[in-house]
Amino acid sequence: MDIKSRIIKEINLGFSRNEIVESLKRDGFQEEEINSEYDSIGKEVTTNIKKESNNDVIYGLIFFFAGVLILVIGYSATSESGGIMLVPAGLIITGIYKFFRGSFSKIKRLWK
Repeated sequence: MDIKSRIIKEINLGFSRNEIVESLKRDGFQEEEINSEYDSIGKEVTTNIKKESNNDVIYGLIFFFAGVLILVIGYSATSESGGIMLVPAGLIITGIYKFFRGSFSKIKRLWK
C-alpha cells in the first residue's frame, strides 16, 4: 500500500498525526515524505470527516423528529376513528443511529 492510501486509511480510522507518522516511520517511510503527503491530503480528509459528522447529526435529528411527527399525526388520526396505526420505527431508529454516529465521531475527534 502506498503512503497516500495509508495516510487516508489511518485518518479515517481516527489516528492522530503523530500516530500516523510513527506508524509509517516503523514501516520504512521517511519522515519528510510522510509530513509532505500528510500536509497535502490530511486537511482535506479531516474536513470531509467533519462535514460528514455534521451531516449525520443534522439528518439524524431531521429523521427522528419526522418519525415522531408522523407517529403523533398517525396516533391522533387513529385514536378518533379507530383503525390500524403504523409506527415509523425505521425512521426514528435511523435518526437516533445517525445522530449518535455523528456525535461520537465529533467526540472522538475532540479527544485526539
